[in-house]
Amino acid sequence: MFVFIDDLDRCLPENAITVLESLKLFIGHANCIFVLGMDHSIVEAGIQTRYEGKIKIDGREYLDKIIQVPFYLPPVTFKRLKASLEDDSETLSEEVWNVIRLGMGGNPRKTKRFVNSFYLSWRFLNHPDRDLQEKLQNGNLSHISQERQNFYLAKILVFQMSFPEFYQHLRHHLGDWRYLEENVILQNQAAKGQENLKDKKELARFWEDESFQDFMGKTSKRSSQNYPPAPSSDIVEALLEATSLVTETLG
Repeated sequence: MFVFIDDLDRCLPENAITVLESLKLFIGHANCIFVLGMDHSIVEAGIQTRYEGKIKIDGREYLDKIIQVPFYLPPVTFKRLKASLEDDSETLSEEVWNVIRLGMGGNPRKTKRFVNSFYLSWRFLNHPDRDLQEKLQNGNLSHISQERQNFYLAKILVFQMSFPEFYQHLRHHLGDWRYLEENVILQNQAAKGQENLKDKKELARFWEDESFQDFMGKTSKRSSQNYPPAPSSDIVEALLEATSLVTETLG
């Protein structure tokens, strides 16, 4: 008999340890095999936190006393992950997939969620309600190519999922995406770029995040991929409305 216990790392540390303590009562006596699915590093950290200041304990040693046959799954390569999602992703270009790779870090669950959100947002942009239809007709989004629209949509979804504070910031400062690219990223001198953030303290705070810097730099016009320039404010506004609707629908 096999008993599978999955996602142990997604439990609160107290609950994960309760499960492990309960297993200790059965291991060696029950005529079954327990299979635990987890990110061991997260569970180890939870064990350290749970017993911190009470007893001296090492998370790895704690698990070693319970787990008799450890088996580590190899990480899923982005190439394989992309192939598993491509059947439903015919509209996604290599540029968009690169945005996904950089923005989701190759995490399978986040990537799948991203693709689902992308298609819901994409359908809304291409089959808009009356309010968005008026904005599209009065703005520039309807005049750009589908490839460029997809690229902008992918980037703003990365903002929403991986850099939520910047995503919320864009709601009130629609032009800051373009400002960052034109006045910071495309500057040949780092000092000049920093100088242009001197009077934009909130934007400068976002720019201190190295992962945000890396993503923006590698998906900007400056990169070797020859990506399109940052969108205008009216395009950003339409994208925000589409992605906000998807968030409300999924919520």
